Amino acid sequence: MVVTPGWLKPLVHCAEETGATIVSPLICQGSPLHTEVHCAGGESRIKVETKGGITRRKMIEKIYKQGRKVADVLPHLQRQQTGLAEFHCMMVRTEIFQQIGLLDEALLNTKEHVDLCILVADAGGTVYLEPESVMTYITSKPLEQTDINYYMLRWSDAWELASLKRLSEKWNLTEDEYFKNKYKRLGWRRQMALISPFVRKLPIGKFGWRVVGKLLLTIDKVVNRYITTRYAQKHLQNLS
Repeated sequence: MVVTPGWLKPLVHCAEETGATIVSPLICQGSPLHTEVHCAGGESRIKVETKGGITRRKMIEKIYKQGRKVADVLPHLQRQQTGLAEFHCMMVRTEIFQQIGLLDEALLNTKEHVDLCILVADAGGTVYLEPESVMTYITSKPLEQTDINYYMLRWSDAWELASLKRLSEKWNLTEDEYFKNKYKRLGWRRQMALISPFVRKLPIGKFGWRVVGKLLLTIDKVVNRYITTRYAQKHLQNLS
């Protein structure tokens, strides 16, 4: 995370002047720094629909302005109430946790921020975007070799599946396209951070990239399952 000069005061002023429970800066992504929007607020809520006597509870999650240029977006942004803040950077009033409890530890690696924002809204709290505060979430820095094992566990298929299952059960959600799309994309962060950068360096052409990429994706699934299983076994041994 790389913050701009004076990033903190606008968040504090916003919280003081609006009484916001959560305040988010304008979050950018990648490099050059502070040039591309990652999150400018959004939506996180449960939508209840009843059709033909069947009630469905759908997760609504939207991120505003992602991928847009800051220079195009910032002049039109102002402090406003929103429905989504992300953990890359947010300010939260600690007293809200006396109402809603602590962060859900069963959400191991995904949608923790969505869960928090919904809980805050249900408790009568508010989320604000304060675009006078700007920071950037770096996504392109290569992983250190010592980080790879942890990254494989942190973004493992097993942990993501467990998190999505917890989210579904907690909010009594319908297994709709939202979840189907998440299931199809299991492991995309590992592909983005580990496999794709390695394959792009190989002098094998586009066809070779596809072949080697598919092979590495298969290996990744096997290795990832091994790392997750080994960790779970060690964790159970420590508990016993």
